[in-house]
Amino acid sequence: VLTSFIKQKIADRMIVFIAPIIIGDGIPAIGDLGVATIENSIALNETEWFKSGPDLFFSGRPIWK
Repeated sequence: VLTSFIKQKIADRMIVFIAPIIIGDGIPAIGDLGVATIENSIALNETEWFKSGPDLFFSGRPIWK
């Protein structure tokens, strides 16, 4: 679902929690977006970082091209 929202450019904020654990491959949060270079990546602005217990919280608004 998240990949679809990004491809359609309808996500207005992205929020990620990062936990201090290692689980190997895990499950990808975002699928293939077809981005081959940094120049074609999706930049975020209005970013926020803060610690929530042992985890890190990150959010930002995508800058759609």
